[in-house]
Amino acid sequence: MKKVLPPTLKELFQYSQDLGDITKFHEEVKVYNPFTFYFFTTIALFIVGIVSRTALVLALSMVTMLLYEYFKLKKIAKDMGLKRDCPQQSREKEKIPFTYTLINGSSFNHQHFAIEEYFSGSEKGRLKLESPNELKANSITQVRHFYDANAGMGQHQAKELTLTLKDPLDLFKFKVLNLKEDVIDIYPKMESIIPLETPFDPYSYHFGEKDIPHRGDSINFRGVRQYRPGDPIRHINWRQSAKYGETIVNIFEKNINKTLTIIINRDERLHSGRGALSTFEYCKDFALALASQHISNGNEVRVLTNESHSPTGSGQSFINRLEFFLFELEPIRDPQANFFLRDVTKKHSQWSQRDNSLVYITPIVPGPLFEKNMEYALDYHLRGHHLQVFWVNAFPFLDQQLKYGSHLSVKHQLATTESRIEYWKKKAFKAKLPCLDVTIDGKEPFSKKVRKAKEAMWKA
Repeated sequence: MKKVLPPTLKELFQYSQDLGDITKFHEEVKVYNPFTFYFFTTIALFIVGIVSRTALVLALSMVTMLLYEYFKLKKIAKDMGLKRDCPQQSREKEKIPFTYTLINGSSFNHQHFAIEEYFSGSEKGRLKLESPNELKANSITQVRHFYDANAGMGQHQAKELTLTLKDPLDLFKFKVLNLKEDVIDIYPKMESIIPLETPFDPYSYHFGEKDIPHRGDSINFRGVRQYRPGDPIRHINWRQSAKYGETIVNIFEKNINKTLTIIINRDERLHSGRGALSTFEYCKDFALALASQHISNGNEVRVLTNESHSPTGSGQSFINRLEFFLFELEPIRDPQANFFLRDVTKKHSQWSQRDNSLVYITPIVPGPLFEKNMEYALDYHLRGHHLQVFWVNAFPFLDQQLKYGSHLSVKHQLATTESRIEYWKKKAFKAKLPCLDVTIDGKEPFSKKVRKAKEAMWKA
């Protein structure tokens, strides 16, 4: 939907107060405003024109020029078409192309214009683009801009698009609005992280690392691709190879070697930050990276959260389903979040400790939500279950009021968090519970943080 907004008197004089309140006009108005200077100069010439014909002619000429520029700009704005084209889907860290189409249906050329909009999917999503190209009469002009998708996964909106038209003297500004809002689904990026081992019982009667000598291929046909050194000869597709004149091999989905269960605590009182720099974003990134790593090795994966869980599966098609599942997750308020880990393990008590390995992902927030779940994780591990814990530390940029206590300074929060990390590291080390601590600061890529966290765990 198109809408044209002509300049108001307050915008012309750049006056922030009510126009009826003229007592502060001389204080508030910007006297260097071109329209203000032009307006008062014209009035002065009319006054002088009482005794001087030259001044009167100049005043009439200035009024004629003022009216010409106004109605010319109004005609251009009325006949101007404005359209935005953008993809409906993208992925984190990619560049998203936005194309703006300007249709000048008037008989006037125009050069002074600017495009403005706001896109929530980029950290630099507030755009003001001034193009040096001239809008020719009865022509179509396209302007392109690329956004970096670095504000986190999820649904992001491109707000209303505004085209500001100005005359050469900068006296008037007409705005042409495209009120349509576009929604872009930004899916997570597949992060590559170092292998995180998950122990399994060697006596399990299910598929597992110790049950089969190597990771083989299943009978589930996946597709074909070009031959790579090391591919088994029995997988060569001779018919396709003869047709395309090159060696083509069949590829299959892999056998299931492990079952990995990823548990994410999504209670909103634990999470902090915004967009890409948020604890919840890091939790989802780690869950997807870990799931992708294990599925690529032929393992079976599932993800459990408060009030929802993904199906159990493996293979490339399941990775795509898992992307959709994590994409739609948002923090929620869970009244039973203090006992989240206990409840979720009891609810799925059919899991056998011989067949599953659990990874618990949680932010570090000193208080009962974090402490009680960690106590149960330690007890669960001591009872013989295979469990790893992944901590996300967001306090370097946290500046909010904690729900379970008084308002604390960030410095105090950092000191408290560091002391609790050291406390739980010692307890986890004694119980041989693997714990990785990753700190969010936006300075290093996600995969490098995971590597540092694992190296620190090895040193301990």
